[in-house]
Amino acid sequence: MLSDGDVLFSKHEEQRFPEEAEILDRLRAR
Repeated sequence: MLSDGDVLFSKHEEQRFPEEAEILDRLRAR
């Protein structure tokens, strides 16, 4: 089940994620 984490990773590869970086950290902490 692909969640928002997958979408954030996609943006992470494009390196266009200002505040999303914090969201990624929270998703990994989960």
